[in-house]
Amino acid sequence: MGYCIMRNEKVKTMQVRGGLEREHNREESEREKYEDKFSPGIDWDKTNENIYLIKNKDWKIKIKEEIKKHGIEKYRKDSVMMIDSLYTASPETMKKWDKETLESYFVDCLNFHERHYGVVLNAVIHMDESNPHLHVDSVPLVRKEDGTWKLCAKDLIGNRATMSKHQSEFYSEVGKKYGLSRGVEKSRSVHNEVSRWQTEKLMEQKIQIDSNEEYLQFQQDEIKTRENLNRDLEERIELNQGVLEDQRERIERQNIQIEKGNEMGKKLQKELDEKQRENSLIEVKRRVNEEYDRMMEEAVREANSRWDKEVEVENTYDYER
Repeated sequence: MGYCIMRNEKVKTMQVRGGLEREHNREESEREKYEDKFSPGIDWDKTNENIYLIKNKDWKIKIKEEIKKHGIEKYRKDSVMMIDSLYTASPETMKKWDKETLESYFVDCLNFHERHYGVVLNAVIHMDESNPHLHVDSVPLVRKEDGTWKLCAKDLIGNRATMSKHQSEFYSEVGKKYGLSRGVEKSRSVHNEVSRWQTEKLMEQKIQIDSNEEYLQFQQDEIKTRENLNRDLEERIELNQGVLEDQRERIERQNIQIEKGNEMGKKLQKELDEKQRENSLIEVKRRVNEEYDRMMEEAVREANSRWDKEVEVENTYDYER
């Protein structure tokens, strides 16, 4: 008779979370990048057969969203941010199961996890290794008596006695349904079944080391990039300062030209005003002369008219006499 198997581990740092995320949600397209870093038991040709029950691409963001969503504003920096769990069963038993039974077992494992170990971030069935197994990762959120929430993996996982109790509950709620045994308490027989997962854990630690080295290299490259950007920025600032100085000098020259133009405009306006005054005087003189000539012509006409009348009267008088 086979055994039902469950393993839980606390994950504190976001860096470890990153290594687990890459390993659990691996894709066949990443084979060249991670083949020598992940577990040597992975059959990459079957990676596309892995089954996601719940999938999130960015666990860091999802963890922060869940913490905020549950109204938690403050928590210790060294708080356990995630519980990483493994669910499987004895290989000789699982080989007898069809795909439907296999998936049903892992769905029940996931439901058990959701009831006992917080809010699930990710759940994936790995079909690309020798024995199928389910990885479940969750945020250890616990409801307090007053209805508020806290981040506390200790309350969920507990001590050895609590973990033993959870193993019994896992058997009662899940394993028994599939004809599996809990195993003898404090016996190493079941632990031999998970020795391979201890090897995987070492591989995960190696992944984390490599990830930290990659991150360090990234930070160093980022520093160099920023230094280059700063140099370019300083050069641009210096160049722009030179351009601004040239523009300032050009503006000053233009202002001088404008001032000279304004002075010349004022001078021309003054001359124009004088010309206009002169032209006005000439026009007045012309009109006065025209008026004088008209008056003289009129006076001459009147004088001639009177003269003609006087001559006519005199001639008439001489004739009558």
